[in-house]
Amino acid sequence: MVASVGTAYDLTCVYCGVLANSRDHLFPCAYRGHRTFTSEAGEIVAACTECNSLLGDQLLFKIKDRATFLHTAYSKRWGKLLRTPRWTIEELAELDGSLRESITRTLYDVDVCKLRLAYLLKTSQQTR
Repeated sequence: MVASVGTAYDLTCVYCGVLANSRDHLFPCAYRGHRTFTSEAGEIVAACTECNSLLGDQLLFKIKDRATFLHTAYSKRWGKLLRTPRWTIEELAELDGSLRESITRTLYDVDVCKLRLAYLLKTSQQTR
């Protein structure tokens, strides 16, 4: 599951499973004493920008530890969204235009957040 990334950005985020559009240094560049983009092969993993930014310069060197940190951070960040009540198809049908669209988009966002949290939990529980 831990694959080093050269210039390939078409992989999934090793932490949350969405499309990776950046690289995460397992040993943050901020602690190397200088900014560098060259690293050992196993020190760089594919990550989405959101996970990479949230991790920042955290001194967590194992993917499972980083995934645990992200799971906790995202659970706090998305807490209000995740408490959004579910709407039935019949309830949505009673609503008009833009309100129905807004609630439908919110419910989609809730589902995406839940999938990402489930992936993070799975990643944090792996023994690698």
